[in-house]
Amino acid sequence: MNQLLKDILAMTKQYSNNAVKVSSIEDVDIAVFTFSSTLEKFFELSAPSKNLFENLFVSLEVNYEEDLFEYEQVYDFQEKHILNLTKEIKFKISINKRLRFNLDENVFIFFTLDSFIKSFDTVNFNFFKRINEQKTVVVHIPIDTESNNEYLLLKPLESFTIHNASDLSDPIKEEGARLIKIREETSRLLTAVPIPHFFYFQNIDEELKMWHESNLFYSSFLHLSNKIVDRKITIRGHKNTEIELENNFFPVNASILYSIFKFSYEEKHYSDKIEISRNILTLYLNSNETVKKIDELLPKIYKTITSHFSAYIKDSIKKFFSERKDVIKEAHKFASDLRGEADKLQTYINTSLIGIITAVFSGALGLSRGERWFLLVAFAFHCIYFAISYFINGNYVRKKSDDIIKLYDDYTAEFVVLDDNDVADIKKTYIEPSMEGIEHYLRRYRNITIWLVTFMLVLILTGLFLPDNYFSAVKLGDADSVSVTQDTYNQVP
Repeated sequence: MNQLLKDILAMTKQYSNNAVKVSSIEDVDIAVFTFSSTLEKFFELSAPSKNLFENLFVSLEVNYEEDLFEYEQVYDFQEKHILNLTKEIKFKISINKRLRFNLDENVFIFFTLDSFIKSFDTVNFNFFKRINEQKTVVVHIPIDTESNNEYLLLKPLESFTIHNASDLSDPIKEEGARLIKIREETSRLLTAVPIPHFFYFQNIDEELKMWHESNLFYSSFLHLSNKIVDRKITIRGHKNTEIELENNFFPVNASILYSIFKFSYEEKHYSDKIEISRNILTLYLNSNETVKKIDELLPKIYKTITSHFSAYIKDSIKKFFSERKDVIKEAHKFASDLRGEADKLQTYINTSLIGIITAVFSGALGLSRGERWFLLVAFAFHCIYFAISYFINGNYVRKKSDDIIKLYDDYTAEFVVLDDNDVADIKKTYIEPSMEGIEHYLRRYRNITIWLVTFMLVLILTGLFLPDNYFSAVKLGDADSVSVTQDTYNQVP
């Protein structure tokens, strides 16, 4: 229980019940109470409030015949019979609520509902800049029953117990961040605009009904607009419409506008929904319309928005299936092109394998002629040929495959109706298997090329280290054969 709060409430109630005129000026932080009565009545009623008047945290001034006195001076003068007890006086009590009640952030006290309503207004952006959006907001006000939602707790002031703000749950934080992100993407509203959920209560104290409806209406309306300047809302849709926000406006259909907001800000298709809502709103409204007229038309507007979106979805579904069919058809074509590149790789592999035969024949020719250099050059040329062929052919196929994939991605990017996941599924089904085939043949081509180059190097090293007499013997054998043939020719008569 907060004793200072209890003393202030007891004092204001006591003076009000005894026909003392009480007025107040109050903002978020400061409360000033002014009482008008005779000096005699002041002394009569002040005894129970003596502890409050002597509280160092409270400032008390007494205005007597245009002179200001402090509380102790008035009592001194009264004991000396200096003051006229029948004279009208005003005494003023001031208190810094935030400091003297030691209020945590997001915690507020209002002694009058009017002060609360003035501060907790959708377009009071300077106030909402002070709010920590990660915590609940707790407000102690003169109501009979407690009201609350996920964001705002309204407590009866006479409970005398000041509650601190608690952290919002993670799902509520995520939902709030999602709504703010959509608002930033689709409008130029200030960041201090409270989300409509902040003002939505399923059950609320009867005295706050009008406040609830008005703020729910305006916060929802702001989130469907493009911008606000000097209490003038601009909506750009079928045409540009400007709406002036009115004070003391109490709508009938705020819950319908809140439903339009929720519908428009749903996770799926929010951009299209917001655009449709703006188009329909401006279609129903004149260039400069009153909020009262909007409130009257809301049932029709909501029905038109939902029906238009249903028609839009039907058209989108038709377009979706048409575009999906086209994309699958093109995916088949691109996959066929990729398989063609895989076939080329198979041809390159076969050509390389045939190169072994030419290398062997070239080596055999070198051996048959007894020429070491011929054998080595033949093997070296084949080694270089295998390496360069792989480098050129492999790079060509990779580039051609990348070009085909890029063409496919550019083609599918034009189909805005298709979801990215659906495009990805089509690509996974038709394109990726062909790409995997190319990668498989590229790996095989690389491995075969490495094997062929290694084999050629082994043959070259073998040719280098063969004994010279081996090649000489081959040459000598050839010379003897030629000599025998010549002798035989000479012996013929």
